[in-house]
Amino acid sequence: QSQDAPNVGPVRSLRASDFELVANLGHPIVAFSGADKLTLQASKLAPLVPYTPDSPGASEVFHRDRKFKSPHNLFLTTTGVRANSTGSGPVQAPFTPPPPAAPPPAGLPAAGVRIHWTGFAEAVFAWDASRHQWLRWANGRPQVDRDGTQLGVDSVLVLDMTYGHPPRDRNQPQLDSVGSGAGLLLSTGNATAVHWERPAPSSPFTLTGPDGAPLGLPAGRTWVAMPQAGATTTMDAAAVAALRRAGPAR
Repeated sequence: QSQDAPNVGPVRSLRASDFELVANLGHPIVAFSGADKLTLQASKLAPLVPYTPDSPGASEVFHRDRKFKSPHNLFLTTTGVRANSTGSGPVQAPFTPPPPAAPPPAGLPAAGVRIHWTGFAEAVFAWDASRHQWLRWANGRPQVDRDGTQLGVDSVLVLDMTYGHPPRDRNQPQLDSVGSGAGLLLSTGNATAVHWERPAPSSPFTLTGPDGAPLGLPAGRTWVAMPQAGATTTMDAAAVAALRRAGPAR
């Protein structure tokens, strides 16, 4: 949102959920590796600018990194996407900013959270005081970047969501990101219960704290996770310590 990435990925396919999810960004450029026929047709009519490996200039924007297995090895440069795309609108914030005088989230001390996805996929975010970040594990192993550094972010926002299926594909999950629900904001080693609302696809997400007061995202990089409601559990220090001792990086 605030800086370019010379190499970002893996770039994956477009899903039906994405149309609703990006509708509050203000006619954005959406880069993806491909899609099924109906989703691809819909992308050309949606309020977004699609950019794929078949778009103009794509050969200079997308590349395959042979260090990784296909299909998880397609990467792009964000400057290249913007340089070869036209028609996007002005940037809109996906979250409602809090009032200027709103205090930062307080919360209670938290060692980490575990998020269960469909099947056997699992993600963990654990607070690391030395890096002052929430570090990420995927399926029990530290998730690292190309240089071997474990992924870390300043804050994590977990929003409980509902999932269904598009009418044409009962095997494909479809996120419903409009409505309201509970959530959790992880920041500076603390966890704060939140309530989110989004009345329409074009509306930003609005967050409120346990007291009902507006709540904004702290400064810095935030990882937003949208799991099925009930899929998130908190972890104590002992569970996080056991996780740190297990398994090599991936």
